[in-house]
Amino acid sequence: MDQGGADILPEKAPPVAPAPLQPFDTSAPELMLFPYRQWARHHDQTWRRPDAALLSRVDPFGWPPLREAIADHLREWRGLPCTADQIFITSGVVEAIGLIAATTLNEGDDVLTEEPGYAVLNRAVHHNRLVSVPSPVDQQGFDIKTALQTTPRAKAAIVTPSRHYPLGVTMPLSRRLELIEWAVARNAYVIEDDFDSEYRFQGQPLPAMMSLSNQDRVIYVGSFSKVIFSALRLGFVVFPKSMLPKVRSSSPQIDQQASLMLQPVLARFMHSGDFAIHIRRMRRLYAKRQVAALQAIKLHAADLLIVDPVPAGMHLVANLTPDLQSRMSDTEAAKRAKSAGVTVQPLSSFFAGPPMRQGLVMGFAGFSEEQLENGVRVLAAALRA
Repeated sequence: MDQGGADILPEKAPPVAPAPLQPFDTSAPELMLFPYRQWARHHDQTWRRPDAALLSRVDPFGWPPLREAIADHLREWRGLPCTADQIFITSGVVEAIGLIAATTLNEGDDVLTEEPGYAVLNRAVHHNRLVSVPSPVDQQGFDIKTALQTTPRAKAAIVTPSRHYPLGVTMPLSRRLELIEWAVARNAYVIEDDFDSEYRFQGQPLPAMMSLSNQDRVIYVGSFSKVIFSALRLGFVVFPKSMLPKVRSSSPQIDQQASLMLQPVLARFMHSGDFAIHIRRMRRLYAKRQVAALQAIKLHAADLLIVDPVPAGMHLVANLTPDLQSRMSDTEAAKRAKSAGVTVQPLSSFFAGPPMRQGLVMGFAGFSEEQLENGVRVLAAALRA
């Protein structure tokens, strides 16, 4: 302290604002058009006079009205005849894998995962002391017959049958049935991660794989991060009815991470119909943006990138042309793109082992048609430099 009796405190640095999202960031849904006014109204109605049950001990499975709303949504949109008592609210896919591991698997069990695939899933498997075994994905998605050639004693398989991430392929009915038959025969489990399923541009959303199984061998995992916003951090698991006693008995020992503050707000948002309206609106918008991205690539980068339309999702996979691939890897291409001010992910980074393909993963959902075209121009110039 100085003679004047006042401490001299160091000047605080101002907080650093997050960098704005750049085309073609795959984590970006369209946030400007989210119905914030309706969401705020539901939030105000929830917490201005909160339900007394919210202020006491809540069911460890999650807020019951939200579980009912999710069950209604899955029956209507995914053909999944589940009930609210089967649904456990989570903070997302990482917590979901931990919950499933704690209630269905044993330490050291082999778990089949997709190759290429979502690195977060592999990390979640390892974190729960399970052995992740990446298995190749082809143009029809995950193939259990191929996977079993190297890992015949696997106890679970984590798959994205509706839309593989990142390749975007859909698993046909024949492979889905083969996977379920394997799970029944081996007393194993299929963990169905229903990534991007709501945003299907052609026809109705496909029925969930869980709806095909009457043997209680499929566990369904979903999230709201892509259909609302990632900061919500809410997801869910749908357990087969036969597993509920074990999950229920284990739930008091499980550290639930999902925010109770937002669960009743989301329940109101879904029950009101605002959620379904938002999904339909975004589906139409994303279909237009995918077309815009494809046209821009054809116009400005046809000599660099080869990309086909996909019937669903929020991103594209652009393969490098032979000429471009002879000059650089997809990792180098992504570095050049970043230096130029656009964000793409190298397809090779999605492989746990040696990459079998080269390409660029490009999100289009969170950007206007003008931003997408300008982004392709910038990307093309960076790859030609």
